Amino acid sequence: MNQQPIEQPRRGPKARTEADTAIARAVAAKVARLRRARGLSLRALSAAIQANGHRMNISSLTRIELGHHATGALRPITVDELVWLAEALGVGPDRLLATGPCPTCNDTPPHGFTCNDCGSEAGRD
Repeated sequence: MNQQPIEQPRRGPKARTEADTAIARAVAAKVARLRRARGLSLRALSAAIQANGHRMNISSLTRIELGHHATGALRPITVDELVWLAEALGVGPDRLLATGPCPTCNDTPPHGFTCNDCGSEAGRD
């Protein structure tokens, strides 16, 4: 008797919830704010990550900051990427994941200033 293995149905990617996308979008926004607050271009941030021994190109950084792939699907950030980004930006990974206000400026820096810790801007009209 020749028994064929039973084929399991293919499973697609797990559907993301609204909470999943909210976290990914918040991290992406913090990365972009911190990068700009530090005066870094995407090329400079990519170079800083690579100088730390990791591989991340400008295209990946762009997709992370925009929060999606070219196809429009959500671009998740891996744990490794989160650590690499935090390291290159000079913050802990917890700062990129934090949901509370910045401990330095409480998300409200003085008028006309940008917080160096969280990248928040105030009074830019």
